[in-house]
Amino acid sequence: MKAELLLQAMSGLDDELILAARTPPRRVHWVRYAAAACLCLVLAAAALTLRPRTPALDTRDMPPHVEWDGRTYIVSSYLAMEPALPAGYAYVGESENGPFYASARTPEWVYVWQEVYTDGTVDESGTLNPAPPHHEYVRYVDSRLRGRDLICREGRLYEPLLGAEDYPDLLDAYGPRIEGALPAGFVSLGTAAFSGLDTVPDGILSCNTGSAEVFADPADDRVLLLPAVWHTAPQNDGEVEHHGFTVYVPCVDKAFLGMVE
Repeated sequence: MKAELLLQAMSGLDDELILAARTPPRRVHWVRYAAAACLCLVLAAAALTLRPRTPALDTRDMPPHVEWDGRTYIVSSYLAMEPALPAGYAYVGESENGPFYASARTPEWVYVWQEVYTDGTVDESGTLNPAPPHHEYVRYVDSRLRGRDLICREGRLYEPLLGAEDYPDLLDAYGPRIEGALPAGFVSLGTAAFSGLDTVPDGILSCNTGSAEVFADPADDRVLLLPAVWHTAPQNDGEVEHHGFTVYVPCVDKAFLGMVE
């Protein structure tokens, strides 16, 4: 990736998002927002173009990505890597970083066999541990799914209110997060099953960020609450840890919903 694009990717990160807390699985995933800039360093960061077509998105400033079969795939924000090609995937083409593979069972992903400079693990600060250059199968995710935190409740998908613009009344009532105790009137729906990172959860109650208890307002089925811990860094005060809940609302993104229907 050209130096100026890398600098743009690093400077464009919001401080609060960089400090957002999530306990990462130990092998190939890390705190998403803190690692966004590192990702551009550890992957072979050439822009990936495969065949002449009109791209679905403006891809000039994206992290490494693949254009194939009418979709734009961007390298997973969790840096999901595998030493062996996952079952069911087959060769479908070449990218500038290496050959890539797809599966009809999971059209929202492709894997690229490419050079990386990390073993995929992170240290206590969330920084990637370096490793000698070697090849791995690196997951790329449909751009409409990549980075989406999702809850499925009885077949209906919910996403954080932070990115929704169609619920001004809920934004006024709750904000994107609620700090402190569970608000009055909310009840537990039970523990959501973990559907896996970079997946679209389904079924009665599931979540793609981890297994956690989900809370709902019986009087308003538009609102779900998921326990959350986050960090901020007020000026001159050091890092502050907050406990509370992330507010989720039904997905309204037609492009995304069209992908999963």
